[in-house]
Amino acid sequence: MQAKREQWSGFAKTTQASHLVFLDESGVNIDMARRYGRGKGGRRVVDHAPLNTPQSTTILSSVRLDGEVAFTTFQGGTTRDKFLTYLKRPHKNPCKRQTLTE
Repeated sequence: MQAKREQWSGFAKTTQASHLVFLDESGVNIDMARRYGRGKGGRRVVDHAPLNTPQSTTILSSVRLDGEVAFTTFQGGTTRDKFLTYLKRPHKNPCKRQTLTE
């Protein structure tokens, strides 16, 4: 881990901030049925909801210092192929890509 921090420190010192792209992955599921409830006087709450198990929606987005934003949405979780497809999309200001992960 220390070596990775040193690598990042060296990279950060020699890279212009305008060349950095910050990537975020978020997800949402619209299954809105309540799973728990509270009844008056400690009584048990009983209710019914249709069985609805919608697939999750994933949002991949990136932002640069100049405000350029790129995003995509798709059904299900992020796979290697979906992530690589997102990275290959043309952007307004292409830059050398270097992926740093912890």
